[in-house]
Amino acid sequence: MRIPGDQFLQHVADHAGGPADEAWHASRAVLREIGAHLTLPTRELLADELGELLAPVVLSAEPSGMTIEQRVLEPAMSLARAVELIASVCKVLSEEMSEDVLVRLRAELPGDLVQRLAPPAEGYHAVVASPPPRDTVREPNPHGAAKLSSGRPRR
Repeated sequence: MRIPGDQFLQHVADHAGGPADEAWHASRAVLREIGAHLTLPTRELLADELGELLAPVVLSAEPSGMTIEQRVLEPAMSLARAVELIASVCKVLSEEMSEDVLVRLRAELPGDLVQRLAPPAEGYHAVVASPPPRDTVREPNPHGAAKLSSGRPRR
């Protein structure tokens, strides 16, 4: 499936909760890192699905010797924000790319990147509410009038 670049970037910005220029920078950095690990046929397939705006980023990607976090980090950005942006780009990729592209990405990328492209969970996890706390102030003392701190040591 093909997604226009501006729509991809808006989707990333929506997931990350930040401005479009931040999504643009993070998307380019993540796609460069991903592209650097792919064979040419897989790069071309991914580039085709990403459209004209982002295709050149994937096709021109080369190994840099940096981690994906280093590629995304900017001078005023925290590491936590960089990790959040990486997760947002990978989530959008896993939601918007065809199954054929995702299968190829998972086959060619290193383990840490494959984990970031995990498919979204299906269904939901039920939240089990814990019982309300017991109101111990109104309950009678089970030890009667004797205080536990006043007890005699056992021998």
